[in-house]
Amino acid sequence: MNFQLYKLSTFFFLLFTINSFAQDTLFELGVNKTLIAKYNKSIKEKNPEIFRKQKKQSKILLTLPFLDDFSQNWHFPNENLWQDIYVHINSSFPINPPSYGVATFDGLDSIGYPYNFMPTSYGEADVLTSQPIDLSVVTDSVFLSFQYQPQGNGNKPETQDSLRLEFFRQADSTWIRVWGKAGTSTQPFKKVMVYVGSDFHNNEFQFRFKNFATLSGNVDHWHIDYVYLNDNRTSADTLLNDVALITNHFSLLNQLTA
Repeated sequence: MNFQLYKLSTFFFLLFTINSFAQDTLFELGVNKTLIAKYNKSIKEKNPEIFRKQKKQSKILLTLPFLDDFSQNWHFPNENLWQDIYVHINSSFPINPPSYGVATFDGLDSIGYPYNFMPTSYGEADVLTSQPIDLSVVTDSVFLSFQYQPQGNGNKPETQDSLRLEFFRQADSTWIRVWGKAGTSTQPFKKVMVYVGSDFHNNEFQFRFKNFATLSGNVDHWHIDYVYLNDNRTSADTLLNDVALITNHFSLLNQLTA
């Protein structure tokens, strides 16, 4: 092999190698490595079913008040409050959240892989459904409040993407859309107050959040926090008496951290 041919062969080898690494890097953006690692760990422990995206939590009947600030270390929703495990509970994706921990909606399933590997696939992605809540004996106005943020430290949801809130109407077994927001760039968390009318006052009221997004990657992020449902509220009831951490980067030793 002459010197010119050797240089040409080396060039194409390096080009192929660099391109391969670039493709690997891009692929990593399409998954959630934290969830995948936990799923692989569960397989080793012979308990993979806790991560299956088809899994539904056991049905539990709740009473008011309903409150979740997602301040937990476990990456999946609290099974005592929620029926499914599609969203990712974390403190990394939001920017200046109201409290430590949010529920993040994206285009990945509960294991951390895309719902659909086709690059242009689009549709309903993550869903977060409450356990049934008894509203048959409420005494006054019922409101559901929450705070939300698009993108955060993640990927901007496009204008065709959306985050939605639906109530379950028991009378005709229908999910009714009561609130929605189209995709936009990141902004501070915003508070939403939604009135729960008498049509929904029954012994098994449910609500759910869902996002519509590109289904092929870790994209189109929305984050929600402080989901609070109770009676004796008004539309002006926007404050919660809560002293909360918003990050896990703290130390009781102040500057003595090792």
